[in-house]
Amino acid sequence: MDARAASRSGRGQSPFSALTAEKTLHTTSKATPLQYTSHPPGAPRRTSNGYTCWQSISSPDGVGLASIANCAEFGRAPLFDLVFLGTAAAVPSAERGLPAVLVARGPSRFLIDCGEGTQRQLMRAGLGFRGLAHVLPHLDHVLGLAGLLATFALYRVEGTMEIVGSEETLGFVRRYLADTIGPESDGGYRLRAISPGPVLVRQGWRLDAFAVAHRGTESLGYRFQDEPRHPLLSERLDALGVPAGPERALLAQGRSVVLADGRDIVPEMVHGAPVAGAALAIVGDTEEIAGLVEPVRGADALVIEATFLERDAALARARGHLTAADAARLARDAEIGELLLTHISGRYSPEEILTEAARHFANVRVVADFGRMSVRARGDVVSS
Repeated sequence: MDARAASRSGRGQSPFSALTAEKTLHTTSKATPLQYTSHPPGAPRRTSNGYTCWQSISSPDGVGLASIANCAEFGRAPLFDLVFLGTAAAVPSAERGLPAVLVARGPSRFLIDCGEGTQRQLMRAGLGFRGLAHVLPHLDHVLGLAGLLATFALYRVEGTMEIVGSEETLGFVRRYLADTIGPESDGGYRLRAISPGPVLVRQGWRLDAFAVAHRGTESLGYRFQDEPRHPLLSERLDALGVPAGPERALLAQGRSVVLADGRDIVPEMVHGAPVAGAALAIVGDTEEIAGLVEPVRGADALVIEATFLERDAALARARGHLTAADAARLARDAEIGELLLTHISGRYSPEEILTEAARHFANVRVVADFGRMSVRARGDVVSS
């Protein structure tokens, strides 16, 4: 069945069950706020530097990525979840699919890039399709959109997918999808053109776009940013006799509560000093780093390509890509918390890429397909 036929056949839900995949991690970093999750569902793990990491949990029917412990409810720091669905460069391999990464902030889910086969990667990761309402593709990484939308139609996934990008990117996407899925009016999607600046504002966090240089195209990078917050101080809560549960949830939301004995507790009585919110920056294909330092500055995690090594720097420049050393120098200059390298070429081993990057920036990983991570603000220490 072709994509247009699938789109016309109706939308339904897949009965597939959640699947798991072995995760390969190449890293120089020790315990940080950014962790692969491999513990039993819901089980906390306290790392050596004081961070508690919770596993991302797929719902029983395989159709949702749960919020990691409802951090706002328990007064813990908000965070961004990452699932790498495709980490290859131009050509997929047996181990790496074409570019795609899922970002989740509570119930909000975003797909950054959509290389061919992304819908299967979502299934293999056990993430399903519900709640995936926003796709932000780079111009070179859009060819999985038709297959994804056709799969949505076959499984009768409710809702309309918003595809967000530059005018140039959406010009191509519009022609591509019209010939495969159908026009916006009956294809289950809508297109939204954006420029550098605000993309989406939600309570407590925002998403902004910034310009990225890549072979003269209108390319964009993205920054997910939490607002500064006032963490709850457990010692004050305990001293005031505030029980665990709804009362603490309300105080975490900045609302006053009345205890069973009639005492009024206002948020200022149990809030600590303000701390910076978590920040996640994601850059697709790019050929230079000077213009990226300020847009990504201070991010707790930076996801960026490392297509070439320095020995092939001339080839990298000719094709509009970075070397691993380029990406690491950007992370160093922009004071990034952790560097996550993707868009990996089969011409190099992950160990080679890691070694080159680590000469310039110590806290670096070469990510792999189905790696799951959580990004939390570096200065935010919580207790389990």
